[in-house]
Amino acid sequence: MKKEILEKIAFYQNELNAVNRYLDTSDDVLLDLYIDIANSLNDIIYHYTQLSEKI
Repeated sequence: MKKEILEKIAFYQNELNAVNRYLDTSDDVLLDLYIDIANSLNDIIYHYTQLSEKI
């Protein structure tokens, strides 16, 4: 189970990196949406990290 959790963390970190790269180069009207997505991904990563430490 811990392996699956660590894989999920890696997946979400990669997604977050992609969003952050987009944010660094964007002046898009959807900027607020991408910031919300980044914040949500950070929350998911945090919770999976906490879960992995408990296992």
